[in-house]
Amino acid sequence: MDSTERKLKYFTEVIQREVETQKKHATHKIANEISNSVATALSTAEIKSHIRIESVRREIGRTTNKKIAMATAVFKSQYVNKRDELVNRLFEDVKIDLLDFTRSTKYSDYILQKINATKKGFSIVVLCPRDMHLSELILKETGLTTESGKNDIIGGFVLIAKNRRVQVDYTFKTQLEIARKEFFYDNDDNDE
Repeated sequence: MDSTERKLKYFTEVIQREVETQKKHATHKIANEISNSVATALSTAEIKSHIRIESVRREIGRTTNKKIAMATAVFKSQYVNKRDELVNRLFEDVKIDLLDFTRSTKYSDYILQKINATKKGFSIVVLCPRDMHLSELILKETGLTTESGKNDIIGGFVLIAKNRRVQVDYTFKTQLEIARKEFFYDNDDNDE
């Protein structure tokens, strides 16, 4: 398990413990309110019959259920907001790490390895403008020409077929977006 997964697991556990603590506190508070309401109702001289007591019990039950539902919704909202905040922070850290990698000496090796592994049938490599310094190296090592992309792709590249109808996206930006979607999809399944 790498440090990013450990951080995410730790933050998820912290949030879950906080939600459980707040749930217990709210449940205890609601139980006290209910207890006080029942005690008040029983001691009141206006309650003279069994029918009235049942009516009060039903009302307390409805009120309690509403309060529990509201508290649960608030806690779930807080949990989701905190989770989203932590995940956004995590993915921002990953983006910074990816940008650092693009400035490293290993980046050009990574680009060449990925292109060589998938270049069959492709003729153009689209790079982000700041990676255009790799053009000569890519042409020399792979035989593919390069073009400068218009969007910030963080790093990586897009391979384009000779007919320009087929593209394969190996940009870090796209891979990061896919990872984010998969992360939320996987975690939303676990939340239920």
